[in-house]
Amino acid sequence: ESPLVDQAKTRIERKGYEEAQKTATVAAYEAFLARCNAGLLHEQAQRELEDMEFAAALHPPSIAALATVLTKYPLSTNVAAASQVLAPLVFHEVSLTNTVAAYEAFAQRFKGTSLEKYALDRIEVLNYVAATNANDIATLESFLVKYPTSANAADVRKHLDSQVEERDWNQALLKNNPQAYRAF
Repeated sequence: ESPLVDQAKTRIERKGYEEAQKTATVAAYEAFLARCNAGLLHEQAQRELEDMEFAAALHPPSIAALATVLTKYPLSTNVAAASQVLAPLVFHEVSLTNTVAAYEAFAQRFKGTSLEKYALDRIEVLNYVAATNANDIATLESFLVKYPTSANAADVRKHLDSQVEERDWNQALLKNNPQAYRAF
């Protein structure tokens, strides 16, 4: 192409970019990017569009809006900030369901965030409640294997000791002989 054609393309691109900036709407930037998909100002317009869409998703913040822009722009410089806003919103939703599966999914999705620890704590508490409610040896032992240093471990050990004692007593009763009673 001749230098005159290049100059004309550059002027058209610059004019389109300036119009998008003046209008300052997502639609204007998208239209510019569709027309000038390889020009010098393409990357700048793309960054400005990302910034606009992230800003719109943050005011007011919603799970759906933030998830949409995070999906659309996974490599954006705005991802960390959007994730920090998204995590508490999702954590609130997860806490309403209050299930181990929901907290596990949250902890996996928001690994490294301040709320990951809260999710892991809630998983432990829910597993503690399940183990003590089940009140069977295998479930209690499983909790102790998974959470040996838990603040709830002593209480689980008490439940476990009680269950083991009851099991051993019942076995002695079933055998019903002096040797079994002495072994108990």
